[in-house]
Amino acid sequence: MATPLDLQEQEQLDALKAFWNKFGNLITWLLVLVLGAFAAWNGWNYWQREQGLKAGAMFDELDRASLAGDADKAARVFADLQQNFPATAFAQQGGLLLARLQFDKGQLDAAKTSLAWVAEKAPEDEIKTVARLRLAALQAEAKQYDEALKTLAAATAPGFEALVADRRGDVLTLQGKKPEALLAYQAAFKAMSDKADYRRLIEAKLTALGAAPEALAAAPGRRQEPPGELAPRSARLRAGAGTALGAAPPTSPSRRRWRPTSPSSPPARSGKRAWARSSRPWCRRPATASSTSPRAKAMSRRCRPTPVPCSGARRPARR
Repeated sequence: MATPLDLQEQEQLDALKAFWNKFGNLITWLLVLVLGAFAAWNGWNYWQREQGLKAGAMFDELDRASLAGDADKAARVFADLQQNFPATAFAQQGGLLLARLQFDKGQLDAAKTSLAWVAEKAPEDEIKTVARLRLAALQAEAKQYDEALKTLAAATAPGFEALVADRRGDVLTLQGKKPEALLAYQAAFKAMSDKADYRRLIEAKLTALGAAPEALAAAPGRRQEPPGELAPRSARLRAGAGTALGAAPPTSPSRRRWRPTSPSSPPARSGKRAWARSSRPWCRRPATASSTSPRAKAMSRRCRPTPVPCSGARRPARR
């Protein structure tokens, strides 16, 4: 038998019923929308994965055809990519790959068509800019200079300013517009990073036009010496050259010192004076009794009375 509710519990139940009657439909539809969005998101991700897997398989087939040099088969595979998976990144990369193969095979018109499709359909601005740079090069080679400049004007992806300016300079040079080409190359040189190897090619183009950039004097990797180091370095170079030819390098008189490697075996030297060896290392003493100079007497008093004469040695360094 059900327990009857008291007055307070009855009031709470009535309030809950009133709330559900007022907001029940809204809560129900909100839950349906949330669950439906979650299911749709999962379904979209699943479809994207399936599309990516299929497009990746076709791109692998296109890559194998490109490695084999089969331009016709690669074009057929790319046509399937265009038709079935045009929004995938594999389709854009496949277009660039096919254009390169067609260029190598001499099919310039087909290569321009592939690049034009990528430049129009690619979802990312970077890929569009790469396709337009290559398309402008083909158009310039075909002497379609105005079309090439229009194509470069649409290449506005950030980070490609230097390459776009360099390609514009190439087109203007082929047109014979040297002043405009010089300005384009200078803009490319300023926008290019100092660490990029391609900057040297732009330097060569500027030098060919007779306007070598000022940064050549302070190019990375070149040692710049202050004026104060020029004379000493020149002296060192001359000294090294003289030593290589058999001459002794110049030294100052104050640094002409010799230190013996062993006190018991002094090197021999012929001269006016000889040196005596005693228990004290390297005591200077005249070898002849006729030497009665004050310096010789002082040095003889410093040595022990039983010196052992030697064949001669150079004067040791003062300590």
